[in-house]
Amino acid sequence: MRNLYPHRNAKRDSLCELRWRHLDQVDSAARSNESVDDIVRSLRAGFEHFFPPIRKRKRDWVPSDELRKDIMVHNLGRLIAERREELAAMPQPSAEELEAALAAAPNEYVRAYIEAYPESVAGRK
Repeated sequence: MRNLYPHRNAKRDSLCELRWRHLDQVDSAARSNESVDDIVRSLRAGFEHFFPPIRKRKRDWVPSDELRKDIMVHNLGRLIAERREELAAMPQPSAEELEAALAAAPNEYVRAYIEAYPESVAGRK
């Protein structure tokens, strides 16, 4: 199976390329109840909190780094909106299917997964 993420030290194709640390946030952000605009605002305000800094040393920063952050956060917002559309299009399990899956779960970890991702149960017999 091919790794979907490039190696951590791989060269970027562009300066605004979203890497594994950015893409890991998309699914969890899409599942949250916040609006996409609020998520984008919080990502932009706390970019260094959510992701490592663009440049290792503060003295090496250039004015275009702020533009890069804006472009990357905009692209993340677009991916979050697309993921929300995909999640909305997924079949949702009925209450009976969900209860049956929870009853058949072998341990609390599986139960927690089913509760967090109920669409994984949809359509299974």
